[in-house]
Amino acid sequence: LRTWMEKNSSLSSGQERAGDNGALLREKQSLVVVRQLVVDSVQMLGLWSVVVEHTVELVVGKLSQETANILRQAQLRDLVVSPSGRDIASNLVQCLVQTYLGDNASTDAISNRLRQLCPGLYRQEDALSSKAHELLLAAAKQTKGGERDKMVAEAVSIAVQIAGHLQLGVLVSHLASCQAYPRVVEVCLAAATKRDPSQLAVHYYNNGEN
Repeated sequence: LRTWMEKNSSLSSGQERAGDNGALLREKQSLVVVRQLVVDSVQMLGLWSVVVEHTVELVVGKLSQETANILRQAQLRDLVVSPSGRDIASNLVQCLVQTYLGDNASTDAISNRLRQLCPGLYRQEDALSSKAHELLLAAAKQTKGGERDKMVAEAVSIAVQIAGHLQLGVLVSHLASCQAYPRVVEVCLAAATKRDPSQLAVHYYNNGEN
């Protein structure tokens, strides 16, 4: 079905042709919705196939009890179209990545797999974030100061590129475990710039406004 939709993308793109009437326009709009539903469904199934490859019980066991209970009762429809389903998918992705980080393994393979099967659920920013966390966890165990500093620098160079999408608290804790306190400031300033480009927070702070 997805292949058919892609071959007929001229219909599902929503672009109008001369002489289109209201009924045809509504049909095109419906095809756009159907195509997105197909894409989202395929990506959710792709994510689930990766979960199965890594043993469902082990991955789901890393979820919170509440999230795991919701997942057990959910239908595919709920996972694809509901906000809670997207949250569950995001949590499953993080559990998969954490499996590799916990084993001190490279996240490159799982990141590439997730990017291939479900790019809408695991963005390029997520892949870069996973790599930064991997480097910092390895750096914290590095006994040679020069090597540790090199790994921290590489992780920070990745982090500042995606500063607006970081799990800042987690990354800061990893940097602190490496005693890279100036890097903490660097990443936090980068995140502040991305999240508040107009510097409204600074304005309100300087003017004593809440």
